[in-house]
Amino acid sequence: MKRIALFGALALALMGAMPAANFNPAALTVGKPAVDLPAHAGKPLAIVAFASWCVGCIDELPRVLADYAKLKDRVDFLGVDYLDNPKAGEALVARFHIPFPVVISQPLANAPTPPPNDAAMAPDSMVLHGITAAMLPALAPKLTAHLPPTLAATLRDVAAFCAKHDAATCDEYAASKNVTLDTDREARADRLPTAPSPTPSAAPAGSGPISLPHLFIVDGSGVVRFDETGYDSANDTLLTDLAKLGISP
Repeated sequence: MKRIALFGALALALMGAMPAANFNPAALTVGKPAVDLPAHAGKPLAIVAFASWCVGCIDELPRVLADYAKLKDRVDFLGVDYLDNPKAGEALVARFHIPFPVVISQPLANAPTPPPNDAAMAPDSMVLHGITAAMLPALAPKLTAHLPPTLAATLRDVAAFCAKHDAATCDEYAASKNVTLDTDREARADRLPTAPSPTPSAAPAGSGPISLPHLFIVDGSGVVRFDETGYDSANDTLLTDLAKLGISP
């Protein structure tokens, strides 16, 4: 496995610009050695991929940080700000005080930015899995708490509209704002699984973009053991996967 001694230098992620990663998480394959990753001294490595535009990622981060606090002596963590505007990613790291290393992978200049917002950068769309028109008004404060200002404002606007209109009218209005709500009325209210990733400007051949939130678990020998997409508040996938490797809080 190609190892790069980044874990000391990556502390810079909390103090300024995050370093760019020389690996693409979409190229990680279960059962095969992970390449171009930071050295992790024989410990398992949890790779948490997120972006400032991903609602599910933002909802999941507090749990990831809690897991890190429990496991940091036995498991290394690496955050990947994936397909994101670097400034927005840095703002997200600072806002959550993420204590583990974070790198940028395949940055996008046209992703949402924190204020002051660049007028030339159009806001991204949002897909809210498991969130119906009826649920949105009550859940909006939680969902918007850590979103970039442009996305947060859009979601608040949609939620306010939906609080006064029926589901069909709400869905139609949300779509006009590039917000897609879950039309499955039996969807779980607390599930925010997968946000579709934007298409990178130059994706490596043979590896399309991953969906977010995304988690990879690499074992101590450097082999990718788990590849998980999505966020379910009822199931801590990170702890479940690590338990299969004999590691528990």
